[in-house]
Amino acid sequence: MEKTKGREKVKGQEKETKRDLTWQELTEARQTARDMEGNTISQFLTWEEMGKRFLKDGKTMASHWPILSLGYHLDRDGNRVKVKDSNFKQVTGFSWAEYYHLRDRENWIKNGHILNFSMGGYSNHYIFFLPAPGKEITVKLINGQLSTIKQETILNHNNYLIITNHGRSQHLAHFLGFQFRLYSASPGKAKGKGSMAYYQSNSTTINLQKNTDGHFYLLTKNGKKITLQDIGVNNPYQLLLIILDKGLSFTDKLTAGKDIKNYLK
Repeated sequence: MEKTKGREKVKGQEKETKRDLTWQELTEARQTARDMEGNTISQFLTWEEMGKRFLKDGKTMASHWPILSLGYHLDRDGNRVKVKDSNFKQVTGFSWAEYYHLRDRENWIKNGHILNFSMGGYSNHYIFFLPAPGKEITVKLINGQLSTIKQETILNHNNYLIITNHGRSQHLAHFLGFQFRLYSASPGKAKGKGSMAYYQSNSTTINLQKNTDGHFYLLTKNGKKITLQDIGVNNPYQLLLIILDKGLSFTDKLTAGKDIKNYLK
């Protein structure tokens, strides 16, 4: 019995090592997203494309990953790594609680924020970089080129990620927030006081789901369901455009299930 467990453990370690060693190759293949028919994503994200399912790689849990990311491609000093490390504290030197305090103490929100935009549990999860008014965010692409994200280029295909796993999307947003000194938070399930309660109360996550009739609704962090028609839009892309226009305070109220009528006048 002990020998069997030992063999299983070694086999599991070998599998994980092989996956890590091929991480860079796999993510490089995801710089340009392709749909199920093999068509590449256009220069600027549209609703027609946003509604598609893109080819994914189960090992990277991504369909489109053009930006060099802390932990997954880079160490804290900006050097390329051969093996990914998705342990936040190990990579950054900060626990979650320390990260939140650092983020707020240095007022990273002045630079902009990370938006998680989920199309549903089994669909695409987008990560967008939203610069603060008058600001720009410069990212380095996997091919070594630089891309500057401005208000008008947020939806450029070089400037966002499509992740196929909801948990990975949430986790990665925190790495990117730390890397680019941007505000990042997402809703948690924790109750009571402490860092996780704070984590829950400040949201930059849009969590959409589909009804059985195919229509989308927004699931707020307190469990409330809001149909897109209640917000005055027909599809998630229109909601995304409103969010990009209205900013973080609108997103906070929307995800908290609060009244947003004044924003939509």
